[in-house]
Amino acid sequence: MTHNSSTMSNFDDNPFADPFSEPSIQQATRNTTSGLEEYDPFSGKPPTQNVPTTQIGNAGNPPTYVQPTVGVTNQPAVVNPTPTPANPPAYTPSAQQQVTTAEFQRRQEELEKKAEELARKEEELKNAGAGAARQDNWPPLPSFCPVGPCFYQDINVDIPLEFQKIVRMLYYLWMFHVLMLMLNILGGLGMFIALADGATFGLAIVYFALFTPFSYVCWFRPIYKAFRSDSSFNFMVFFFVFSFQLIVSIINAIGIPSMGSW
Repeated sequence: MTHNSSTMSNFDDNPFADPFSEPSIQQATRNTTSGLEEYDPFSGKPPTQNVPTTQIGNAGNPPTYVQPTVGVTNQPAVVNPTPTPANPPAYTPSAQQQVTTAEFQRRQEELEKKAEELARKEEELKNAGAGAARQDNWPPLPSFCPVGPCFYQDINVDIPLEFQKIVRMLYYLWMFHVLMLMLNILGGLGMFIALADGATFGLAIVYFALFTPFSYVCWFRPIYKAFRSDSSFNFMVFFFVFSFQLIVSIINAIGIPSMGSW
């Protein structure tokens, strides 16, 4: 208490006095800096300080100083590759992959067949262009018939691939027209038996005998030739004749008496 009172008296006597001139402050400063003054940074030893340490509660051990290794550079980390097994397991394709493979093989076979067919058609076209005679095959009459075929018709050979479907549809339309003429004959026969109407029955036979060959020659053959050789004249003939036949078919569908339709 005497020392503290003397110290306070000194502060009270001279407020501008140096506070570090007190003996107690100089002793604490000397103990703190004594270790730093003796520290050599090139010796590799940690600095020694006479600083009192206080353990608080149940704190763990203080951290230890690890001296750095001088002259050793950092090496990159090396990752060892995963060893490959000597006998890897056999690969087994899934069911979906097997189905896909089968579908691919099937399509490949179809393409090969189409390629063979196209090669055959190309060979036939070359033979036809070279002047080889092609045998007529339409109409398909039996061999004992005194009248033979008059035209050569093969849509797969004569018509380009992109127009074959259209030509086939027109051919089916012509056959449907012939079927309607035959049914008209049967209807005329029924009217002749039931009503003794011989005019309708006779005209139905005439229509079948005339329109069947004329429709084939006058509008189907022109459209066949038009797609075969890209002929604008045959296209014009087809549209003109087919329009006329369409008008006649509409009149017959109405069923006007004494017009040969029922």
